[in-house]
Amino acid sequence: MGVTRLLTSSVLVVAATSAEDLQAACKSFTPPAALNGTVTWESPSCIFRCAAKGSLGCMTCSDGIVAVFQKADEGTPRAQCTKTMKPSEYDADVITQTCPDWKMVMDFHGTGKMGGMTVELDLNSEHALDVLQKAWQSPSQDEILV
Repeated sequence: MGVTRLLTSSVLVVAATSAEDLQAACKSFTPPAALNGTVTWESPSCIFRCAAKGSLGCMTCSDGIVAVFQKADEGTPRAQCTKTMKPSEYDADVITQTCPDWKMVMDFHGTGKMGGMTVELDLNSEHALDVLQKAWQSPSQDEILV
């Protein structure tokens, strides 16, 4: 029984350290200015948000974000990833893509127009944050924006 407690305590310490590392990395995470977005820490995730209104970069960034994660083998079509469109695939107002390390929600807020869209990207691991940060710092970051 003492061993179980020791192992449980070790797991909790590892999880806490990982969350602390993610929080520290989140505080230094900077999206490209063209996205006109914000980054906040909302335990247990680092969250990037942007609004398409007045921001062509935000309007087009969702495809680039998915492409970056796919290139890093962290995105759909992985078996662990899902994509939902509500209320339907043909009339989607909210599109959600979820993978183990990240989740992205594109919400059109009932407008049916790109200009009314917001993007929220929840990064749940330091690895996902690192993959995106490296892509956004690369010389070819324009591919992320369009």
